[in-house]
Amino acid sequence: MKDVKAVLDKVVSNSAKKSDYRLLEEYYLLAGISQEHVYNLYNECGFNDSMDFYQQRQRPSDKQVGNVRRALAKIEGTTEAVLEAVLYKIVKLKNLC
Repeated sequence: MKDVKAVLDKVVSNSAKKSDYRLLEEYYLLAGISQEHVYNLYNECGFNDSMDFYQQRQRPSDKQVGNVRRALAKIEGTTEAVLEAVLYKIVKLKNLC
């Protein structure tokens, strides 16, 4: 869970590498988030995918295309939901033991 939060922090602070975006998507998929949902995180904000979002963030803010703030809010919300789901599953498993 610390890894997921660390990757999210990199994305939010714009210090993430391309591999961090891919890793975050892998975490989403492992947690049961659909590929369509992951795609829509970016597409609904004017980006083709996570790599387009990454490339736009490397540009000066006045040259960026798409709604970066909205995409970041969606990414943060999805990541928090993933973390809560994982915590719920851990607690559920502990109660079964």
